[in-house]
Amino acid sequence: MKKFSGQDSPLIKKELAITLKDLSNLIDDELFADLVSTLLKDSNDTVRIHIIDAIISLKNHPKLDQFSDFISNVVLKLSNDESWRVRLTVCDKIHGVLNFPFLRPQAKSLLIEVYAKMFEDTEAEIRNICCLRLESIAEKIGKEELFDKVLLELKKIEKDSISYVRGALASTILRICPLIGKNKTSDYIFPIFLNLIKDESHEIRMTIIKSLDRLNEVLNIDVLLPSLIPSLVEIASNKSWRVRIQITESIPVMARIMVIMNFIFSFIYYLIFT
Repeated sequence: MKKFSGQDSPLIKKELAITLKDLSNLIDDELFADLVSTLLKDSNDTVRIHIIDAIISLKNHPKLDQFSDFISNVVLKLSNDESWRVRLTVCDKIHGVLNFPFLRPQAKSLLIEVYAKMFEDTEAEIRNICCLRLESIAEKIGKEELFDKVLLELKKIEKDSISYVRGALASTILRICPLIGKNKTSDYIFPIFLNLIKDESHEIRMTIIKSLDRLNEVLNIDVLLPSLIPSLVEIASNKSWRVRIQITESIPVMARIMVIMNFIFSFIYYLIFT
C-alpha cells in the first residue's frame, strides 16, 4: 500500500484513497495515518477529494480517541485545499465527523470553526452547500454555545449576491428553529427571516413561507400572517404558472399555524369561562 501511495499513476492513488474507508478499521493505525498523510499531499484533487470519507470511516474505530488530533488536522487541511471541489466535499460531509460518538471539545470546536469559515468561501457552490447542511449540523450541536459561530455567519448569507445561495438559506433556516431553541431563534434567525421574506426573488419568499410552521413551533408568529398576505397576492398574480402554483403549497402551512392558534385561543376561552 505504501508503494501504491507513491505511484505516479493518479488512477492507482485515487483507487487507494477510495478504498481507505473500507480499511481504516482493519489495517495498522500508523499505516492508515501514513497513507492519509501521503495522499493528502498529492497534486491531483481527484485523489484528495476522497480522503474525507476515510476520516469519516474512523467513526467506529476502537481507538477513536487516539485519532482526535489527527482527524482535526486532516479536516483543517482539506478545508483550506486549493481545489474548491475538495473544500465542497468537506463541507458536504463534515456533519459525518461531528456525529462521531466521541470528540474532544477542542476537536469539536475546530470543526465548527472550519464549517463557519466556509460560509465566507469565494466559491458560491460551497456557500450553497453550507446552507443546505445547516440542519444536519444543528441536529448535533444546535443548542450549544459553539453553534453561535455558525449563526453569526448567516447574516452575511442573507445578502449574498447569488440568488441560489440565498435560496438554500431560505430552505433550511427556519427548519433549525426547533433545534436551537427560542432565544437563539429570536436573536439570530427571526431578523434574517424578516429580510428574506422581502427578498426580490419570489422563489426565495415562497421557499421560506413553506417552513413557517417550524418557526411557529418556537415563536408565536400568528400576528405576522396578515402582513404576508400582500406578498402572497403579488406572487399569485405572476405571469408564470410555475410561480403561481407555489402559492397552493404554502396554504397548508399557514392553515396549520392558524389551526394551532385557534385551538389555543379556544382552550384559553374554555378555561376562563367554564
